[in-house]
Parts: sequence; structure tokens; C-alpha cells
Amino acid sequence: SGQGGSAGTSSLDPPWWDAGFTHRARIFVQNQAALPLASSFEVGFGIDPSATFRAGKTTFAVARHSPGAQSWGAHPTYYEIAGGKTWLWTPLPASLNPNDIDSSLFLYTGKPGTTPDDPASVFLFWDGFDGGLGNWHTQNSPAVAAGELVMPAYASIRSELQWAPGHA
Repeated sequence: SGQGGSAGTSSLDPPWWDAGFTHRARIFVQNQAALPLASSFEVGFGIDPSATFRAGKTTFAVARHSPGAQSWGAHPTYYEIAGGKTWLWTPLPASLNPNDIDSSLFLYTGKPGTTPDDPASVFLFWDGFDGGLGNWHTQNSPAVAAGELVMPAYASIRSELQWAPGHA
């Protein structure tokens, strides 16, 4: 079984979610804003897997533990490795009031074959630019080259999507 888990006799140390993973760490999300964060708000953070797990891990998953039901559920997770850091994003499982902390999420790593979830399951709006810039209003010739958005000096893009009040 993995490191960091136990038989799980309390919500402080719940049982292991998936024995295929070798390491886990609890994720603490604190709302430091003046207004509540909505359920599904995308939380992103960078980690150095070597420092966090004392091993160079490259596969990740987030799971949510429900202490009352003593149950687990896979939680959408998207990640990229860039600049020597791993950047992970996951949506909040429930709204979070100012100064409150959600500690129901756990980051798991070390299971071979684990891949990031579809970014559209994590982000309310996602565009990998695979289809070019057709969904965007552009200015000063931005382009997509080799799968990446290229923004020359003074270039800009703006989404054509419309959002309801209270959404960004």
C-alpha cells in the first residue's frame, strides 16, 4: 500500500483511495477573497514533486473524501509539467465562503498510466487552440504555431463567449 495513508480510522487520515498510487498529500484550499468562491471554481497550484513527495513523480490524480459517508470520489484533475514545476488544476467540490478552508481533496501520485483529465472537465472555459482562433476576436495578428498560441507585440485575443452576471 502507499505511503502516507493508514487504516483510516478518522477524517484526519482517511483510508487510501486507490492502492495503485504510491504517494498522497492532502490539499488545503483557503478562500482569501472577500466574496464566496463558487462550486467548480478552478483552483490551480504549482508543486515540485521531488520536494513534495521526495520522488520525481509525473502522474497525478485528485480524489475527494466525504468524511460523513466515509466514501471517495475521483475529482477532475488537469496538469502540465513546465519550467521544472508541475501545475495542477481542479475545481472546488463545493462553494467556499471567505476565510473558510476545504480539506476534502487529496493529491495522489505514482500510479503508472495515469493521465490528466480532459481540461474541459476542469475549466468552465477551455480552448487548447487545436481548431485555431475561430472562437476568438483577434487584434494585431496572434497565431497558433506548433500547438501554442503566439502573441506578437500588441496582439490580443478576446473570447466571443457570453457569460451570465457573476461569472468571469
